Amino acid sequence: MRNRSFLLIAASVASLAVPLAATPAAAATYEHSCFSAGVAVAGASGGGKWNYASQTKLDPLTLSVADMKADGHSVGVRLITRRSNGTNAYWAWHRLYAGAGNSQSWGTNLTDSAGVRQAWAQVAVFEGDALLQMCVTATGTNQYW
Repeated sequence: MRNRSFLLIAASVASLAVPLAATPAAAATYEHSCFSAGVAVAGASGGGKWNYASQTKLDPLTLSVADMKADGHSVGVRLITRRSNGTNAYWAWHRLYAGAGNSQSWGTNLTDSAGVRQAWAQVAVFEGDALLQMCVTATGTNQYW
């Protein structure tokens, strides 16, 4: 699936958290993307968008990644959350193997009974299962904590 508009959006909102709610009590949606020099050279762009629905839930949650270079490498994106006890939860990688010029998004939600205080995404380039390069998005903080 070719999605060139995603690439333009990803580049324009690089490392930016944008709360869309006007009041502290209202839900806020955060959108994060990265297009760092290291990963851009390797050919990946992407990030995530989510809404903190409670202290333990992100709903909705969308992760996206684009492969920008015809180099035979796959690209991936994953979510990391910081739990209420301060430890990080590293969620599964979502990988794109379709090649250069392709992008993919995964829509879902996440519930963690250990709490979700903060969330951010990692975007990476892979050679097989070996991670070659990675960038990290800005961190969004859950307004319910």
